[in-house]
Amino acid sequence: MRDDTEPTRLAGLDVPLGAVAPVHGRPDTWIAAAGTGIALLTPDGALDWLDRPEDRTPFPSRMNDGVADPAGRFWAGSMAYDGTPGAGSLYRTDPDGTVARVLDGLTIANGPAFTADGTTMYLADTAAGTILRCRIDPLGRSPGQPGNLRPPA
Repeated sequence: MRDDTEPTRLAGLDVPLGAVAPVHGRPDTWIAAAGTGIALLTPDGALDWLDRPEDRTPFPSRMNDGVADPAGRFWAGSMAYDGTPGAGSLYRTDPDGTVARVLDGLTIANGPAFTADGTTMYLADTAAGTILRCRIDPLGRSPGQPGNLRPPA
């Protein structure tokens, strides 16, 4: 008899893995903040890269923590391997697979979480010892250009 309380390994990656979330309507497919970007993790364990934005940064960096919001977008932060202050960013991946940098100047983006209504995101910058509160469009409309996400004054 199988013990269903034991964890089951679904995949093993050759890049650092920060976070995953299931993809709606695609059984056994996950969106992942991994290595230097955002990828779909397919049922066979392969990574299908949507974008690798951290390949274009001045510091060796990796993706860190992430979460899906109630509108189906995936938000993930990044950090420099050496913890360089301000080198991290926050990215939003829309349901169509578009990846946009929406906030920069972070050091270690961690613990993104949303209110139940999806109007507010909380994000910790671990190295800075801060928690940001950011307004979010709960209907899933894109804020427009990258960088439009701002903590309230």
